[in-house]
Amino acid sequence: CRIHDMSGKGTLKQLQSEVLQSKMQGCLKDKLQDFYVRLVLTAHPTQFYPSEVLGIIYDLSRAIINDNTALVNTYLQQLGKTPFLKKQKPTPYDEALSLIWYLENVFYPAAGKIQYYIKNELPGGETANPVIRMGFWPGGDRDGNPFVNAATTLKVAQTLRCGALKCYYGDVTELKRRLTFKGVENVLGELENKLYNNLF
Repeated sequence: CRIHDMSGKGTLKQLQSEVLQSKMQGCLKDKLQDFYVRLVLTAHPTQFYPSEVLGIIYDLSRAIINDNTALVNTYLQQLGKTPFLKKQKPTPYDEALSLIWYLENVFYPAAGKIQYYIKNELPGGETANPVIRMGFWPGGDRDGNPFVNAATTLKVAQTLRCGALKCYYGDVTELKRRLTFKGVENVLGELENKLYNNLF
């Protein structure tokens, strides 16, 4: 098993160090005004796991983070007995659901951490625009896929919307527990209610 150097070449920490050493803060600040990366999530029917597998992987990652070896063992055994492939070909909506799981559980938190690091740690990053923009292909690929129609696209769009709102709702709920100051809790409560009503 190889461990990647999270401060080494190609990382934000290395960029920060290089910019400071070469006194290029102004250049970085200018670049961050219009720089972004567009990540477009796409899938092929053979390239995604069923929801049962994704759920176990999520639980397994939490057990590893919490150093709970008993649960790690249990989840690995469960994973070993869970089929990784389904007998029937997934629909475009099934593909979209699989990718929405990654959007909610991997890309959403990672993009937030990256943006936070850029704004708070990189010289000139405080004025940066959002550096990561997301795109989504499944359920909207009208390039000849006979299984994608207007109803599929609408269903995927609604599910994507709910996925994004779920992420925002979780963050606002957590923020509300931390920011309990007079006047702030009412604003956060209203926002939480709006998100809840939009979701449910």
